[in-house]
Amino acid sequence: MNHNYESIHEYILKGRSKIDRKIANNTTARIEKDKIIIKYHSSDIAELTESTVKLYSDGYKTYTTKERLNWYSPKPFSIFQNKGIWYVWNYENKSEYLFEDGITFIKSDGKWELNQNTCGSLLAANRIKSLRKKINEYSNQYVKKLVDGKLPSPGAGDCWYCSFQTDENKSMGESFENTNHFESHFDEKYYVPSLLMNAIRFSPVSSFSNSMIYELWFNPNPENRDLGWGLEIFKTQAKSSIRKFLLRQFKIG
Repeated sequence: MNHNYESIHEYILKGRSKIDRKIANNTTARIEKDKIIIKYHSSDIAELTESTVKLYSDGYKTYTTKERLNWYSPKPFSIFQNKGIWYVWNYENKSEYLFEDGITFIKSDGKWELNQNTCGSLLAANRIKSLRKKINEYSNQYVKKLVDGKLPSPGAGDCWYCSFQTDENKSMGESFENTNHFESHFDEKYYVPSLLMNAIRFSPVSSFSNSMIYELWFNPNPENRDLGWGLEIFKTQAKSSIRKFLLRQFKIG
């Protein structure tokens, strides 16, 4: 099956529901009036009509999400990644553009063109690079402080945006999509205890690493903490969890 509006529309109509149909692993297509919406996991990642294509990462800039989006990118365009940043490449005229959610392709006289007003700017690319660097540094220092016994367990003194939980089982910052407080944490080198809890809820660590967190936070006698041989495994998992969580909050990973 070709991944264009006409082919997918015909494929859906041949299915049982005539409204939606699975088209790949964790991927479904549904008809909404004159549009087809492609859903990957819980995110709508593409919107197709006969003459337009709109693409969205929904903040999940993973290899598989990029693969799915490339299915629906019309020729001569494709999405590639360089140093953690997504770009759109026109392989006919060798032009490069910054990917941004909502990037739109328009068919005119049978030829697909990119609406450059829907691309990201060079300033946006620089900001993404800066944020990724800050997130990596923050994640590394966070785990170092935790392992060194300099990070207390979550408590009343935590950042409200990180510690206060909504009815959706998310932090207040997540629910309101407020990232300003994260940037203030980076700048002030404020390592918020409850942030780790939010991170491992989003990107779980192993049961072994969970037990390490317990040792670091709740064993009242540091000299009796059983960190043992698995400390490096824990540090790797904790850094990865924090990093993935923060990248997701800024919708750049």
